[in-house]
Amino acid sequence: MKPAAALQPHLRFSANALARLRATATSDSFRVLWLVVEVTALLVLVAAILVFGNRHFGGFDQSVVVGAAYRFWEGQRPYSDFVMTVPVLFYLGAGLAFSVVGVSWFALIVATAAYAAATYWALLWGLKQLGVHRMWAVAVAFTAECLSMIVSAYWWYNPVTSITVVLFLVFSLLVMQSPHIFARWISWTVITAILALSKPNSAGLVIAGSAIGFLLHAEARNKFLIFSFIALILDLLILLAFRLSPGDVFASYMGAAQRGYPSWDRFIQDTPPEMIGLSLLIIVATVMPWVSAPFDRFTLIAFGCDSQKQTDGGRTLGTAEWLVMISGAIAAFIAFFTNGEMKAVDLPMLLVPVAISILLSKQAGWWQKCYLGILVTFLSLIGLSLGAQRYRVKLIGPGAFYQLPAWGDFGEYSPFFKYLSEGYNLHAVMAATSELVAISRNHIGPRPKVFFGPRMEFNYAAYRLDSPRGLPLFWHEGVGYPNYLRDRIVTAFRDADFDVCIFFRGDFTYMPIDILLHLESTYQRVDTHALTIFYRRNGLVPAGFDLTPRPIPASVRKILENHAAP
Repeated sequence: MKPAAALQPHLRFSANALARLRATATSDSFRVLWLVVEVTALLVLVAAILVFGNRHFGGFDQSVVVGAAYRFWEGQRPYSDFVMTVPVLFYLGAGLAFSVVGVSWFALIVATAAYAAATYWALLWGLKQLGVHRMWAVAVAFTAECLSMIVSAYWWYNPVTSITVVLFLVFSLLVMQSPHIFARWISWTVITAILALSKPNSAGLVIAGSAIGFLLHAEARNKFLIFSFIALILDLLILLAFRLSPGDVFASYMGAAQRGYPSWDRFIQDTPPEMIGLSLLIIVATVMPWVSAPFDRFTLIAFGCDSQKQTDGGRTLGTAEWLVMISGAIAAFIAFFTNGEMKAVDLPMLLVPVAISILLSKQAGWWQKCYLGILVTFLSLIGLSLGAQRYRVKLIGPGAFYQLPAWGDFGEYSPFFKYLSEGYNLHAVMAATSELVAISRNHIGPRPKVFFGPRMEFNYAAYRLDSPRGLPLFWHEGVGYPNYLRDRIVTAFRDADFDVCIFFRGDFTYMPIDILLHLESTYQRVDTHALTIFYRRNGLVPAGFDLTPRPIPASVRKILENHAAP
């Protein structure tokens, strides 16, 4: 007997079980049960982000989000007071988190959990309105959140963009299938406005691709033009409310446009070899129903030929809907090869169109739905596992702050990290920084002009110090700031005339050589602590300013007695 034939009875049994479970979703006696399932998934999602997000801190990327939020909270104006290329939604969301919850790392985790909860519930509702049964809607929505928001578990532009794209795709299908329902257009308009403020390499592709689909849709075409204009006005009002210039936003995006070209180097960036193979595997597994020979009755061409007749599972997909779905898949593949990001984060933009095509197609049978069930189960476990391991933070922090074992109690250094658990390096750095900041305040004044180097920028928020003006959020030329602004940034650093400069273990990553030469000529280097290098401006020798190297604080020494440093 062939292996495929031997498996068929088992697969049919699984399909029948899924069908029975699906039937319960529409039974009155089980509606409360399914509501409990939906809410339980929501609670798991929020709890996972709150717990995972407070374990480990990556000084490079996490300093970017803290720096953006803190400068925005301070009242600095993006583009004019500080240089950046990150999406508007990124720094608006982070800044509002500080304004609403307070200046702390936990505020950014709360914002992430809140956005994940809102997008999960909206995605769940949208899928059910499309005709997807509650069982599948919960599975697909939860898996999309696991792969994006849980993998990162902190406010970052790639996962936020990925889940917003997915939401836009679902609501675009909703208004196409029911263009006469005004409330859906209102929801679509809000989602479109939010998406337009997210990362342009994904958002722009999806908006442009779906626009072609809408223009080919006779019933939705005129409403699409009207509500797209309303979404544009809404975005302009948001920018105006926060004193942001559309021209500055566009120029900042173009400043990092060189990163928009797909390449294999982008695909493997910050990814160990074993994860490269796994990433390719899950991408192939996800796209399999569209392109693989075993699904000969289940191909892209076959779906494109579906009519617009009503079916038990909702309406099938026509040409306009397929253009929307394909735009999401294309955006996913572009993101895979342009974003320096774990591929799981961008995968929902591919997974959700594939899942919808299976669940709404009258051609899809038990084989395909069993495959989808196995796929979403596997991917949700992958997302939860990566989030629990803080694998993304580990990739961006080797040799820096990501360390095991991780323990808490950062309150003695700064309330900013009240709930954070981390390893020895961050404890030692925070202990040293607390002492150096205290010395500077005692001998220079309550608000000394301090500069923190790469992976240390979060300390402006941690110690409520004034952030410098005219400098970028991070120092990667062509990514963190446009190349043509390099000379202006170097000049701004010189003119700032910082009292002291504090670096992590001599880390000058990506900083221009002109600034490093200025440091050597204008400042005196003092190795005060094992993991911290301190620069004081020449001529700044206040009375009692002790430059003797400091021993490790007693609190950190006690930690070392219980936990061997890596």
